[in-house]
Amino acid sequence: MSHYYFDVCNGFDVSDSVGLDLADDNAALHHARSVVAKYASDPHNLASSGHIVVTVRTGPTTVLTTTRLVFQEDLPAVA
Repeated sequence: MSHYYFDVCNGFDVSDSVGLDLADDNAALHHARSVVAKYASDPHNLASSGHIVVTVRTGPTTVLTTTRLVFQEDLPAVA
């Protein structure tokens, strides 16, 4: 088991000071993807900031990965 921290930015920065014990790096990557998927499943989130960034850390300054989701709509101009 290793300890991982999941910092989230979706217009507001939330630094994870507690973290989770997970089996390995793959489990941490899966958790980060789950956080992003849950965020994307709410249309209100996509209409507000339209993005989420989850940074997975294994320590105070050691980054394992950064997972990003950006939602962008390019609506036609109204004449």
